[in-house]
Amino acid sequence: MNKDKNSSLFASVSAYARAFIPSKVSNKKVIQCFELLRKQQRFFRVSRSRNEQKNMLALASHRESIRKAHGMIEDQHSYKDVAYGVVNISFSGCEVIALYNTLVFLSHQASFPLNEWEEDPVINFGQLISRMEEDGIVLTGRAGTSPKALLDYLNQSGFTTEFSWNTEEFDEIAARHDCSILTFYNNGKDFMDQIHTVCITKRAGAAGRPSFWYTVHNMYCNGHVPRSAPTVSRLMDQASRGKAKMISLIGVSLPA
Repeated sequence: MNKDKNSSLFASVSAYARAFIPSKVSNKKVIQCFELLRKQQRFFRVSRSRNEQKNMLALASHRESIRKAHGMIEDQHSYKDVAYGVVNISFSGCEVIALYNTLVFLSHQASFPLNEWEEDPVINFGQLISRMEEDGIVLTGRAGTSPKALLDYLNQSGFTTEFSWNTEEFDEIAARHDCSILTFYNNGKDFMDQIHTVCITKRAGAAGRPSFWYTVHNMYCNGHVPRSAPTVSRLMDQASRGKAKMISLIGVSLPA
């Protein structure tokens, strides 16, 4: 077999291997794998107190960008100076950011105990990082955070939640709740493009328009917010140019 044929065979095998998990492994199994790794993490220590002290100083430099984004975090790639486990928020902090953005958005919707989040994002985000390092972090941060850790945190905080890995239910769940947290493959044909988690907010549509419009936050991690769409499915399709493959969704509402 000549060199060109060898290269072609390797490329074909590599492409199949990279597409295997998104196409052959169920969303349920992916979430279960995250949960298994979350449980195993309890046997490995994370320097939470050292990270928290370091992060309070580092996060102060991000206060202005958070303020400009109305309290949200849209620029994950700028957070290389903020520790998460043995890595940093830029590398694997999307789940923590999605949870933070969800809490900030909900604090704007009604008079609720989370209103102080809007006043001091540095303290609140730093404490949330530490909480996920305590329970939720996976592979000491190298693989981010288990999506179900976000669900557990929200339930413990008294929010109304709904969780699913059945993508056919996602649009209906999102319509029933104030906002959502979505986990997805960046590329449904290539696992090596990694998994991302985002906060999706909802607002009422104008007269004669769709009932709701959805906006995804920290999608590109660079401060750019994609245009809104009338469903979560359409939002993700246009924001990822058809590449994303959804894994799980948490619908979140303020307590009744």
